[in-house]
Amino acid sequence: MTGARWDIDGTPEAGTSAYGRRTHTRPRLPAWLLPVVVAVFGLTVSLLVTYAAYHHERGRADTAFRIAAREHVTAITQTWRQQFASVREIADLFQVKQVVTRKDFSRLARSILARHPTIEALEWVPRITHLGREIFIARVRAEFPGFTIRDLSATGELVRAPRREEYYPILYVEPFTENRRALGFDPSDNEARSNAIRAAIDRAELSASASTSLVQDSGNEPAILVFVPVFQHNGNIHTRGTRGLAEGVFKVHALVTDALAVLRSQGLRITVSDVTGRDSRETLHTRTFEDDPPAWYQWSGGQHLAHVWSTGGRTYSAAVAATGARFAYDLRGPAVALGLSLGLTALATWLVGQMTRRERAVRELADQRATQLDHLSRHDALTGLLNRAGFQQEIELALSRVREEPTRQTSLCLVDLDQFKLINDVCGHEAGDALMRRLARRLSELIDTGDCVARLGGDEFGILLHRHGAEQAREAAARYLHTVETTRFSWGERLFPVTASAGIVEINAGTESTASAMSKADAACYIAKDHGRNRIHVFREDDHLSDRYRTEMTWVSAIREALDENRLSLYCQPILPCRQGGGKGESRRRRLELLLRMRDRDGEIIVPGTFLPAAERYGLMPSIDRWVVGNLIRTIRPHDRKDTLWFVNLSGQTLGDLTFCDFILHTLHHHDMAPESLCFEITETAVISNHATARTFIQRLRSVGCRFALDDFGSGMASFSYLKELEVDFLKIDGGFVRGMPNDRLDRAVTGAIQRLARELGISTIAEFVEDERIFREVRELGIDYAQGYLFGRPTPIERYLHRPRGPNLTIIHGHRPS
Repeated sequence: MTGARWDIDGTPEAGTSAYGRRTHTRPRLPAWLLPVVVAVFGLTVSLLVTYAAYHHERGRADTAFRIAAREHVTAITQTWRQQFASVREIADLFQVKQVVTRKDFSRLARSILARHPTIEALEWVPRITHLGREIFIARVRAEFPGFTIRDLSATGELVRAPRREEYYPILYVEPFTENRRALGFDPSDNEARSNAIRAAIDRAELSASASTSLVQDSGNEPAILVFVPVFQHNGNIHTRGTRGLAEGVFKVHALVTDALAVLRSQGLRITVSDVTGRDSRETLHTRTFEDDPPAWYQWSGGQHLAHVWSTGGRTYSAAVAATGARFAYDLRGPAVALGLSLGLTALATWLVGQMTRRERAVRELADQRATQLDHLSRHDALTGLLNRAGFQQEIELALSRVREEPTRQTSLCLVDLDQFKLINDVCGHEAGDALMRRLARRLSELIDTGDCVARLGGDEFGILLHRHGAEQAREAAARYLHTVETTRFSWGERLFPVTASAGIVEINAGTESTASAMSKADAACYIAKDHGRNRIHVFREDDHLSDRYRTEMTWVSAIREALDENRLSLYCQPILPCRQGGGKGESRRRRLELLLRMRDRDGEIIVPGTFLPAAERYGLMPSIDRWVVGNLIRTIRPHDRKDTLWFVNLSGQTLGDLTFCDFILHTLHHHDMAPESLCFEITETAVISNHATARTFIQRLRSVGCRFALDDFGSGMASFSYLKELEVDFLKIDGGFVRGMPNDRLDRAVTGAIQRLARELGISTIAEFVEDERIFREVRELGIDYAQGYLFGRPTPIERYLHRPRGPNLTIIHGHRPS
């Protein structure tokens, strides 16, 4: 662990501070020194007060400068990016339309120029091969006599372009009058334009040129050309497939002037430079905004702020410096403070001496408490390692170093124990804490000097590996997992095997933030666990497993937003008796299964099979189930249809949460709803994995009148033995067996076995996926009590049922579709 060594109980070793520095007890001053200290203290206070006044004034001026400078560089940066990006609109027009007339171009260009009037020109530059040159020139001359493809000569004259393989002449230009001279000019005639065109085509994205002069501008003012390539519709991104380029012409002076139009710039000097090359720097624009010179009592601080940004494949710098009196330091305040302090020195000498002794005692106590609080805020109380907050600060430092030194390699490794909950459940939290302390000690001893390890909470450790690439980090993580695996943990007479899974992500200049790095490492660790535990997974952007995780995270976010914005919808589907009189003595009540849908922000319906797997995987089902039960009761209570039994699906995660019972009972009582109207469906998989909790859950709700159905019964074929112990009212036979009965004897035999078992236990049966008459005949022949499927009705919004007039119950007699 980096810095101080800590005892396993979380306290620092004797003689060290919270950061690993040696602490020394401050010796008491001899008695003879006190008069001397008191004598000079007044002068010291005077100097301190003077410095404080100066520091305050300096901070005021510097803060005002920083705010103004940031406003200016932000305005310049945003203006450049927005105006450069406007060229893409021209490219999009030619990409979408195979034939674009000059009128089409002019209409779009003028709308862009209306928004950005400082743009010098917007142009369309087609790619013309030598073979098609004469045909192209002849076609354009029909509109512009004398048109030809031209280059700029050494003397500044426009001359006919010599023969070459391809040409990029300006065909459309707006505003046309001011830029008519540029018509037919090939902007690839010099190095700056040619490099920008090549870069735009090769990279298939917006590219800016180095500063250059304009053929239509006699003032030779620096300008920047921005090109966006347009490719053939076959999608090939190479030179032969290029239709041409959309070009924007921007004068640097106009760009900067437009950016600063609404800002107060007096007292500032703005310098915009092109710093694309490693060793090159070209000043594009320098402007000083006049201000009054500093007065005799002011001193110029010479503040300076620079900002670098990239756009169009080039890197620019905006430097802001303070000039004049606006940001100068006013020295009158410090001068007055110095005079008053010196005048009071003699009077305050004795009092300050007394206060010094008291202040020393208070300061020592404050330092001690600050050290303790800092340790508690950055370190885990159980293991003495860094906690999550301290570890995130270390990642922030590592990320800043990587950005300063892009070749530097750093990796983040998250180690999560496998099935740690088992030890806590079997032996108690005391055993789990002992294991955490032991593993913390072993990991601290195993890491290299300069690296750091932290306990991030629960059973998760974080390790920051400096100067380790992803593969080196994988090797180190393998050693860590081996160390964990070889840790034989015993508690009492029990011996527990210990394994862990690790996720690794490399921290480089492309890492967005600490939160992003932690999220990716956590994703990699989750993937390692999902593939069998005791494994290592390295997060890579092009990894399909990581893509799946990001997709699932997108659905998790969408589900949370849908819950917050109430965009879930309740649907229902009828469950009808197979013969007159219902089944197993049940009264002839309406039976409806409640189904869930989600609406996106456009109102489109999303089926549950799309988003529920992500909700199951990431623990959102209890929240969804609470929404479903709460909204169902609130929705149906005003209609008070006591003749309807509602079947509500509950997830295995909810089944393991006994507080959900309290929620159901409280909601029923609050809305004065009869518990007999609800039947909760639980899957056999959830029952098997939460058997004890499921029994308690069912018993509590059945005691107040709720009913239960075992859903998808037969899919696992492992829960027959549980039926004797569980008190359920319905068995819903897995639809896979029901659907296959007409063509598969084995499916019919399994379904029949389930029906016979349910009859012996006195449980009613429901057949799912009854989609046609053939399946329904098989269901009736086997004696199944109820049927559900598209034969009887598709899922419909619950509001349609609640607002439908009441009528007689529907009973299936001959298997015909009900009207």
